[in-house]
Amino acid sequence: MKIFFCLSYLNIPTTISLIEEGEEDFRVFTSNKKIEFFFSELYESNKICYFSKPPLPFSARGLISILRLFVKKKIIQSELKKYRHCKVYIFFVSHCFFEAWMVKKLSKYNTIYYDPAVTFKSRKYNNSWKSVLKSYLIRLLYGVSTDPIEYGKKVLYLINKKYLKNVSAQKININFKKKNVNKIINEKLKLNKADILLLIGGTIESGFVSKGNYCLEMDRLLASLNDEGFSIVVKSHPRFNQLYSLEKNQKKIPNYFPANLILKNYEYVIGYSTATLFEAANSGKKSISLLKYFTPNNKKQVEDSVSYLKNNLEEGYSILFPETLSEILEMLSRSSNEENTY
Repeated sequence: MKIFFCLSYLNIPTTISLIEEGEEDFRVFTSNKKIEFFFSELYESNKICYFSKPPLPFSARGLISILRLFVKKKIIQSELKKYRHCKVYIFFVSHCFFEAWMVKKLSKYNTIYYDPAVTFKSRKYNNSWKSVLKSYLIRLLYGVSTDPIEYGKKVLYLINKKYLKNVSAQKININFKKKNVNKIINEKLKLNKADILLLIGGTIESGFVSKGNYCLEMDRLLASLNDEGFSIVVKSHPRFNQLYSLEKNQKKIPNYFPANLILKNYEYVIGYSTATLFEAANSGKKSISLLKYFTPNNKKQVEDSVSYLKNNLEEGYSILFPETLSEILEMLSRSSNEENTY
């Protein structure tokens, strides 16, 4: 049996490809309800294993959260005992501490394969006392070793080599087969084609751009694209459903559809800093980031996001980073994918 820890939309194409390449039985583990719902659209629901994970015990209610964590661990551990001699595939790189604990338990009687969904080569370690303390607590409560790195104003806690060694993870590079993925997507999902897939959600809520600047510049962009005759489909982020101003007037697709699986229906992909931008570029689509188009609240966050997107590009592919509306319109009129460097 194959077990897939599918915790992010980034993991869905690879998971589907591995499921479809053989007839081996499988289970998809996820703590994301929308991912559970999506996979249940494609496969028998008894093969999709949803689990709710307890909140992180780092708040003022830490003691109660710690008790809940240990109760949840006991319940999950009894469930995991039935899985033996399985191939377990993991893709997560940060923050999935409870899932990492689950993998550690599974590693005793199963083989772990690791293909990280993204890379963070340009990140700097954060050695503040808060980060060091939190890393220690993560190791104490979950048995998971992490490295704290800076990401804009945030700190990410990445699973490190020590953890991977503890679970005897075999690092692999999975090249998912688009043919397998496209086949089942075409069978199950019926989508209309359009010129532009516009990916929205989280830019205001995450504090990257002010609401006023976002609405002003997005309305200018959408009005111009509509005037130019481009057909547009809007897809909001699974966790951020709020639509602003002219976004409400565009055609929409369900937010639980993974954007990286429907790229073939669109010529251009426009977004802020979503990972779908490098996935689109790597698949040969013209990919446009709005990181430099809006006025940022934090310029360092823009620099980090640009580096993140570029670091995950395959050789020979690029993402465009326009600064003005006229640059966006010009890019959309080109037939080649030339990079506007940062």
